[in-house]
Amino acid sequence: MAAIHPPSDPNEFPTTEINRGVLRTIIAARQCSESKLGINSVSYWKTGLLMMASTNDDSILLFDLEGKQKPKDVMCKKYGVANTIFANDTKFALHSSTKKDHAIRYISLETKSYIHYFPGHSENVTGLSIADGKTLFLSSSIDKTIRLWDIRSLSCPGVMETKGQAVAQFDPEGLIFAAAFRNSATIKLYDLRNFKHGPFLSFALPEDLTNVEWRSVRFSQEGRLMLICTNSNKLVLLDARTGAVQWILEAHKNDANLPLVASFSPDSKYVFVGSSDKLIYAYCTTTGKTVCKYHTPHSATPTIVEWNPVFLSFISAEKSMVLWNPESEDRVVECQTPIY
Repeated sequence: MAAIHPPSDPNEFPTTEINRGVLRTIIAARQCSESKLGINSVSYWKTGLLMMASTNDDSILLFDLEGKQKPKDVMCKKYGVANTIFANDTKFALHSSTKKDHAIRYISLETKSYIHYFPGHSENVTGLSIADGKTLFLSSSIDKTIRLWDIRSLSCPGVMETKGQAVAQFDPEGLIFAAAFRNSATIKLYDLRNFKHGPFLSFALPEDLTNVEWRSVRFSQEGRLMLICTNSNKLVLLDARTGAVQWILEAHKNDANLPLVASFSPDSKYVFVGSSDKLIYAYCTTTGKTVCKYHTPHSATPTIVEWNPVFLSFISAEKSMVLWNPESEDRVVECQTPIY
């Protein structure tokens, strides 16, 4: 697997640009796994060498991308599992629950046992985000709240009543977080050290974006751009410093109004997203134009496209998970070449 930037310092972001020539070499290399009921989240450890996915079959799938060993999957039959993320350590994870209650659960991936529960939300949790290098994490929920938690103390230092659907995400340094409010079409930035004093910056977005569900808000790896993912065919690309809308990315299709998860390439030059036509679209963040479309082996819309933070590779997922990398890499299942 080709590295975009040597992972000697996991706190650095990749600096090597991915050009269109590189994009043309990327193919569907292998099918990683399959879930009868579907994959609902994919996340990477910051070195890019470990990957984790949660399924609607109530399991956490673990992958060692170095191929040294095959970690054993973790079953979560009692509580269900979604929105799984590493808890600032490869041995632990946080996930939301889909059964019994709406608590967030802190689990050991080695012993497969729960360490802590974080009750508080009264409806389904829609997203989790942890501050890099810290023990603080955010949760957003259908219950119209965003909560800030501390893993060490089991406390909830902050609760934000949102009066409508909202999503939240830490920036790559874990110093600020963005809260995106669909009802008011605004994004507010908070300093983690002084969040109780309110946002230090607020951006207004086009009002027509209130007609769609906001699935998530994401930062590019160097923190310069933000992306709002929705349940329509619209992705909103913003300047994270000014809030100016750079582009509405809408060439892809979303006929069933699924909550699509798009992601930035590690150099922030491109945004990748799945589409109802079973293609993956790559947009240029500078021009807003589609620069590549990839045929996929998926039988349904790939609702998740997640780039590796360090390596030239990404995952697409629906019921199956497909690993994409340059054609020169070893592969098991070959797919058609990109179309332009």
